[in-house]
Amino acid sequence: MKKRWFLFLLFSAALAARTTLVDLDGVFASPRATALGMSGAAEARAEDIFLNQFGLAGLQNFGFYGSSYRLYDDTNYLNGVLYFPAGPVGLGVGYRLRAVNDVLLTPPDMFGTDGRLDLDRIERVNYQQSALHLSAGYRLEHFLGWQALDLGLAYKSYTVQNSAADLDSLTAQGSNVDLGFLARVNDLWRWSLIGRNVVNGDGVQGSLVWRSGTAEQMVRSVVLGNRLAFNENRLIFLLDVNYYAEDYAPVLLNAGAEGRINNFLALRGGLRQYTLLTGGGEQRVFTAVSAGFGLNPWRGIQLDYAYYPGDDLGLEALHYA
Repeated sequence: MKKRWFLFLLFSAALAARTTLVDLDGVFASPRATALGMSGAAEARAEDIFLNQFGLAGLQNFGFYGSSYRLYDDTNYLNGVLYFPAGPVGLGVGYRLRAVNDVLLTPPDMFGTDGRLDLDRIERVNYQQSALHLSAGYRLEHFLGWQALDLGLAYKSYTVQNSAADLDSLTAQGSNVDLGFLARVNDLWRWSLIGRNVVNGDGVQGSLVWRSGTAEQMVRSVVLGNRLAFNENRLIFLLDVNYYAEDYAPVLLNAGAEGRINNFLALRGGLRQYTLLTGGGEQRVFTAVSAGFGLNPWRGIQLDYAYYPGDDLGLEALHYA
């Protein structure tokens, strides 16, 4: 028990300093995780290394996962994951891209001396945010009387850039690290602990540094995940408790459930809490309800769909497939 509390305190100590709201990790995950309310900190699927790296522990097969979707008419999202075993260690590479094309810039001096709009001073640029994850997982069998202990590590590199050479204020680079472990207690219960963005620094290692010289700390958090499985994993319940090292965010919950009807169809639902600024400048907690399903038409092929009715970006209902 003392060893378990030591691991919890180790992650909590990494969250001592105050940070500002810079979170390029994003709220978008795989369609399965989206349908489950963005929960899954205690899951172990290699394609979800953006949520955790535990699916890489004990990895035996090579795999690839990809998804792409568009919001509005100009914002495109691309996710890709490649994973493979390397002896006792499972390795994974993940890439996430958010691209906004043809952004119309209207500078303060867009009107000429005659008071008319100067079209030459209006510019269209392409804006991109990307995150590269280099992840690894390792399994310790029969640790502390559990079935196994899975260890996960992710090094994350972030880039913000645009196509206009003179807009240095919209260019930034940064990196950080996620650490975590998953305790496979028995066939019924698994629990996990993840420290996100645990490195605290003023340079590129530990913060997002803009071309102007401003360094912004990334949002750090501790996530406690729980997973209960019944009937040989045909019914799964997930609950994540998110603690943020921020005054703006209270403890937030993510919950999900999956029921496998047969070998072909699985039904999913979830709840996700998030915060938004109210008119008075205060943070208010909201809850989004999501749903979806998964299809296995052929062995080794998984097709997923999720319906998500909005998020902390204030978006309308979205469909992921």
